[in-house]
Amino acid sequence: MSIRPTLISNPAQIISGLNQLPLDRGFEQFTHCVESPLLTYNILEDNATILNENAFPNTQGDHPGNWRLRLGNNLPSSVVLQNSASSTSQNSFRLAGGTWVYEVVWNVRELSATGGTDYILLAGLVDIAGLDPIDGGVFFEYDESTNVNWVGVTESATTRTNVDSGSAVTKDAWVKLRFEINADASLVEFFIDDVSVGTSTTNITTDSLQMMIRAVKSLNGGTTDLVYLDYIYLRNELTTQI
Repeated sequence: MSIRPTLISNPAQIISGLNQLPLDRGFEQFTHCVESPLLTYNILEDNATILNENAFPNTQGDHPGNWRLRLGNNLPSSVVLQNSASSTSQNSFRLAGGTWVYEVVWNVRELSATGGTDYILLAGLVDIAGLDPIDGGVFFEYDESTNVNWVGVTESATTRTNVDSGSAVTKDAWVKLRFEINADASLVEFFIDDVSVGTSTTNITTDSLQMMIRAVKSLNGGTTDLVYLDYIYLRNELTTQI
């Protein structure tokens, strides 16, 4: 399956050459992490901060602006970027009726350690807000307690299908995570750095969804600049013109 717009070859750079959608054919949202995140997303912080300063060292040429997700020295510690205006879910998107593409480029600065600090990362579309347990969604996840690899997830009514990418989460490396959903929401394909790593045809939710980035620290290990975000992209192209 390939429903992607035309992209430049270097995943470290911003998306360009997109096929601009007319307003009656869908929408696309591109967030290049330069301006304050408060201009684009609602933020929930618990002993954590999101900073748009001090770009990732020595990478300004390819990644001129970053949002830094910093988890604090105490527990609990978490940070969430989401569309909803509060901890109450106010979801805007529903699958089917057209194709969907979600993409994020980020750099994970610290990995979970056995017997030490544990981190859980999530990026994609979900049907909840804040730190609520996920009931449904399509997303990438890193949770070293269950898998050291990036895992693509489709979930509906709390039942999950996990797609093990076979690609280990790597410290201090920029990575592009992407998934594509076909028009009737019967197939999701997951990509890492433009290489397909698996598909799912089960547990694809019909609930309404919102975009979310979530980082959680479950054990204490000092203040951590856990993730640098470069950009976030979402595109929906309707099957039927309005």
